[in-house]
Amino acid sequence: MFDIPSPPSGTTGEPSLIPAIPVQEDAETLQALLQLMHPIDPPSINSLKFAQQLVKACDKYFISTAKLRIYLRDILNEEQCLKEEPLACYGIAWKLGLEKEAILASRFTHSVDLTEISVANALFLCSGGLEAMLALWRMRNAREDGLEELLSVVKPGPYVGCRSKDHGGSAILVDDYTRRRAQLKEALKVPYPKCESPEDFLGFQVLRGEGVKVQLKAIKAMTVEALARYPQAISRSVTRLL
Repeated sequence: MFDIPSPPSGTTGEPSLIPAIPVQEDAETLQALLQLMHPIDPPSINSLKFAQQLVKACDKYFISTAKLRIYLRDILNEEQCLKEEPLACYGIAWKLGLEKEAILASRFTHSVDLTEISVANALFLCSGGLEAMLALWRMRNAREDGLEELLSVVKPGPYVGCRSKDHGGSAILVDDYTRRRAQLKEALKVPYPKCESPEDFLGFQVLRGEGVKVQLKAIKAMTVEALARYPQAISRSVTRLL
């Protein structure tokens, strides 16, 4: 990897005469690497940038990442890091084979534009390959398909009559399909979407009747069930590639 130059003859240990080997890593990174390799206190890893530097250095110097995986779990599970740098959390977790953390981080990537070249390049370098990006695209495609199931809870059309005697003849007024779909897609970008108001969530109105409350309760129950099936993270079958 590198050669240690021989000291000049007659060297007495003076600092200016001790051979030096230039490396790309800074002192903090090298110190942390030494802490990983020896039975001493673990390094303090308080930023994703520093975590990425350590992962890269371990790769470069063929150092086992077994200890590093343990020390990085905390920062990869921090909500602030997941919200601010979801792709970095995801890429590091994928690179280190941390399945749980990779699945968690993928929940926070829904607003990331995966078509951007800079995004693709950054994830490739961070994760060490194309598989991490492919897993996100599979999730995105599954989410597109899953939108239809959620939207179908309330059937498209200007009016949908209710035959049940409990509904008192109430009817549903459905918004424009394209608008409903775009609105729902935006609402589902959060890591843990909830359906507080089915009318706002699915873009419809129930025309007032005696059974409105009963009808809304039934629609909300169906929405919650469909939402539980909606893909919010990469699947465990995909993470077998880790």
